[in-house]
Amino acid sequence: MKAIHFHWPMVKFASNPWLNILHRPEPRSDPVSETKADTHSKLTNQLAGITTSLIVGLIALWLSLTILGTIGLRNVDSEVLHSLGLRICIASAIALGLCIIALPFILPWFLAFLPAYFLIPDSSVLRNWWVWAVGGVLVGIAALWIDAVVYCLSTGAPVSSLNMALLRLASLPAAVLGGVFCFTAAAAGTVAEKSTPPISGPASRLEH
Repeated sequence: MKAIHFHWPMVKFASNPWLNILHRPEPRSDPVSETKADTHSKLTNQLAGITTSLIVGLIALWLSLTILGTIGLRNVDSEVLHSLGLRICIASAIALGLCIIALPFILPWFLAFLPAYFLIPDSSVLRNWWVWAVGGVLVGIAALWIDAVVYCLSTGAPVSSLNMALLRLASLPAAVLGGVFCFTAAAAGTVAEKSTPPISGPASRLEH
C-alpha cells in the first residue's frame, strides 16, 4: 500500500493534460529575426516621418505664399479685389500654382537631405530639433539663391539680370519651407525612435 501511495502523485501528474500545458516550455525566439523586425519597424517609421515632413513643409510653403499674396493684392487698385475673402482665394490659387512650379526644384534638395536623415546617429547633437530647424532655414534660403543662379546660367542670361528684390522676398517662403520641413523631420525622427521597441533578450546579447 505504501508503494502505491508513493507512486500515485506521479501517475496523477502524468495523466493530467492541463498540467502538461501549463508546464510546457516557451518557444525560443530567433535573435536574428527579432533584430530584422526591429530594424524594419524603425525604417518604416522613418519613411513615414520623412514623407509627413515633406507634406507639412509644402503646406507651410503654400500658406506663406498665400499670406504674401494676400498682402500684395491689397495694393492692387480694383473694385473686385476690395473683398478680403476674394483676395485670399486668388492668393491661395496663385500660391498653389507656385508650389507646383517649384516642386521640381525642391525634390533634388529633398533627395540630398535623405542621407543625413538616415545616417546621422540618434545620439548625435545634430539630431537636436533646434539644430535642424536653424539649418533648414539657412539651407532653404541658400537653395533658393543657388537654384536661381543655376537657372539663370542655364538659360545663358547673366547673373546680374536676376531680380534681387524678388529673390529677397522669396527668401521668406524658402526659409519657412526649410525650417518647417527640418523641424518636422527632427520631431518625426524622435517619435520613430521612441515608438521602436528596444531589442531585448537574446537579440540584445547578439549586439554585444
